[in-house]
Amino acid sequence: RRGTTRLRHAEQPPCVAFAPDGRTFVTGAEDGLVRVWAVADGTLVRATARPRALVQSVCFTPGGKLAVHHAGESVLRVLDPDTLGEADTIPVAGRLAFRFSADGRLLAAADGAGDLVVTELDADLPKLELTGAGVFALRPDGKAIAVGDAKGNVAVHLLAGGKPTFR
Repeated sequence: RRGTTRLRHAEQPPCVAFAPDGRTFVTGAEDGLVRVWAVADGTLVRATARPRALVQSVCFTPGGKLAVHHAGESVLRVLDPDTLGEADTIPVAGRLAFRFSADGRLLAAADGAGDLVVTELDADLPKLELTGAGVFALRPDGKAIAVGDAKGNVAVHLLAGGKPTFR
C-alpha cells in the first residue's frame, strides 16, 4: 500500500470518541482493536485487541477512563487510557449504546431495539426505563434525558419519575 497508515483501520471503525483533554481520540473496529490516535498528527499512540470481538461502542467516563463494549459481551470494560489495561467492568447485558452523566453517577444504556435504561451506578439500581430510544443524551446536571426516536420525535424526560417535560 502506498502512502501513510495514519488513521487507517483494516476493518470498519463503527465508533469513535474524543478524550476529555482533546489531545487524543479513540476508535473501535470490527477486528476487535481499540486504537488511540494523536489529534495533532493522526499517528497511532497505542492499541489493544480482543480478537474476534467487534468493538460496538467507545466513550469516556467523567473521570477520564475509557469505556469499551465488545459484541457479545455483557460488560462495559473500563480501561486506563494511558495503558489500555482493564481497570473495572460494569454489567450491561444486552446494551449497545452508552452515555455517562457528567458526575459519573448515572449510566444510560440502550439496546438495538431502543429500550433504554438509566442506572444509578453506586447502587446498581435502574432509575428510569424507556422504549423507542434511537438516540439519547443525559442533561449535564443528571436530572433529565433527551430521547429521539425513529419517527423523528424528541422528548425530554425527568429521571425522577420519568415524566416527559416536553415532546
